[in-house]
Amino acid sequence: MTAAERLPIDVAALLKAGWGLHTDAVHPVHTRWFTGKVLIRCDTPEGSWCLAGGPAAYRSRVATAAGYQAWLMQVGCRVIPAIRAVLDGELLREDGAHVWTLMRWMDGAPEHDQSRWTGAMLEQLGRAVGQIHRLGRQVLTVGAAPQLVPDQFWAADWHGFDEWARARWELLLDDTEVSGAAQLEPLRDAIRFGFEALPALGTPRVRNLTVAHDDLWTEHVLFTPEGRLSAIIDLDGLDAGDGHGDFAALISDFANLDQGLCDHVVRGYRSECEVSAGDLVAARATAIRHHLLTLIERIRLWQERPERREDLISPLGYWLRSIRAAVELDPDRWAAAILEAARA
Repeated sequence: MTAAERLPIDVAALLKAGWGLHTDAVHPVHTRWFTGKVLIRCDTPEGSWCLAGGPAAYRSRVATAAGYQAWLMQVGCRVIPAIRAVLDGELLREDGAHVWTLMRWMDGAPEHDQSRWTGAMLEQLGRAVGQIHRLGRQVLTVGAAPQLVPDQFWAADWHGFDEWARARWELLLDDTEVSGAAQLEPLRDAIRFGFEALPALGTPRVRNLTVAHDDLWTEHVLFTPEGRLSAIIDLDGLDAGDGHGDFAALISDFANLDQGLCDHVVRGYRSECEVSAGDLVAARATAIRHHLLTLIERIRLWQERPERREDLISPLGYWLRSIRAAVELDPDRWAAAILEAARA
């Protein structure tokens, strides 16, 4: 069976009926077992497009994200791909099992190796995310507000997280396999370490209400071989949210909380949006909470999906190291040094 035959739809028919496009070639990118999402590159006489399909249950989320994506493009955001409306003017196409969106294909590749991230790359990324946040404030809908955790992870309103996380973790520990499996011991230790840090982090608050990406990580940032940022992709989480969460992801998951690397992120971001020492201290606190959440949720999935346990556990070394690095920082001194260097 070919890759095209494994696709859940007739791509040529969908493109023709939905967008009036003729297909020259179809290149499946991948199906993500974790979310049920399908990505397909489609070459047409009008250029290359990315056809993205998500489970029909995600319709509301995808519709909201598509609307914000289109509005951001209208006000001049150029770091995200343009979205194309279907023939009847809507941004979604539904077929019962999936909801589909069509976006311009953006050339470039993610850089997964943390050691290869340069200051120039991080500065570009900081500027690009800052642009999304600056323009996002222009397109917020009336009454928009960030979601409470755990509906959105980075861009959420984190009030109540500490109590929620403790209750969720205690429930997981009631399972003797979770509490006793030797494979999970490093994760359990890191989670205990994270919980010990929570009382000193202060009460979280919404700092920067805007349109947030909410799922920034290396897979969703594309660079050319020359190191030029070409696009930020995977936009089905775009929503009203706390831009501070995206900023915390840049500081933590891209710059590894390293003072020298964070200088570049902040220099780029503050060319579009203000950054204070308080923002940096709060970003460190959000990183600790986010990584604690990531570890807890990964153990929950380990419990629920025994057939995928190696997939779930093997890539967790980063979060195990990062949560410890974040807790052990002197946040005030660290933040002051970053801002001083970023202004230079």
